Amino acid sequence: MANTKVLIKDLAEMMGLKVGQKGSICYGNHSGYPFLIEEKRSNKQVDLLVQICATNMGQPMTYDMFQNLSLPVGVRLYVGNYRLNLGMDASASNEEVLGKLSSAISMVTNVLKNFGFTGCDELGGVYNISLYSINGSYSFYSIDNVSYLQTRLAQVKEQEKAKKERVPLGILAAIGGGLAGAALILLIGKLGYISFYASILMSMFIVFLYKKAAAKFSVVSAVITGILCLAFSIVIPRLSSALTIYDGFKSSGLSDYYTFTVGECFRYCKDVYREAGMTFYYYRDVVLMTVLGIGGGAAFIAASLKEVVNKDKVQKID
Repeated sequence: MANTKVLIKDLAEMMGLKVGQKGSICYGNHSGYPFLIEEKRSNKQVDLLVQICATNMGQPMTYDMFQNLSLPVGVRLYVGNYRLNLGMDASASNEEVLGKLSSAISMVTNVLKNFGFTGCDELGGVYNISLYSINGSYSFYSIDNVSYLQTRLAQVKEQEKAKKERVPLGILAAIGGGLAGAALILLIGKLGYISFYASILMSMFIVFLYKKAAAKFSVVSAVITGILCLAFSIVIPRLSSALTIYDGFKSSGLSDYYTFTVGECFRYCKDVYREAGMTFYYYRDVVLMTVLGIGGGAAFIAASLKEVVNKDKVQKID
């Protein structure tokens, strides 16, 4: 399989482009056209994508311009108005991917020149073009078009802020998610196993379902989901161990002589482990799962808040 970062570096050197974003992209001007080359990962497949923007006196590109082009095997071509994309699966060797992509780039640029196309941005703008990142995607914009885009995105963001958060619905959904995660932990415990991933999954359900139902995520959302993640992460692992202790008492026959309830097993859970000389297992089965649940919840909440802050943020790639 090709090393995409090495390929990007090699293509950058070959085409006079600049490497950026920790080696995951290269960009700049080549043969008079704005070029972006980046890696894309989806469903365990890694592709190398090439983006070129061009126009002819304000007119966009069409697929018919390239219909007679015999691209190397494995190279895909997409045309969308002022943007053209070349793509190739990077599962082959570095030499094969490099050779085929560089050949395809040369073919495409020759066609553009023959049709009299010159470089432009995503929307056909031709002045002061730079590369920008919006919601994790890269695009070329002129100074005028990016100013218009920023204005529109700011308006959308204000509309999002004004939108009312459906807190009651979000809380109900989050509790439902917590109960689903709790059921999974208790079922695994009933079968005689433990799963540290289940406590993280429980917190994920709480945060994810709250976001879906409330249709918004804010500081209030973070507080609510944080409290729920904390509560579920403290109670459910301990309850799972309490049920295991309770089942152990019943199966041992001690229940014929002593009366134990699940509530008592829950309350004296740590004491039972200690008396049985199994304190280590208490910290492994209960405390560690609690910590992972709280930590997972904090991570999901932080990621959700970061997503809100960075949503529709236009960042220039220098």
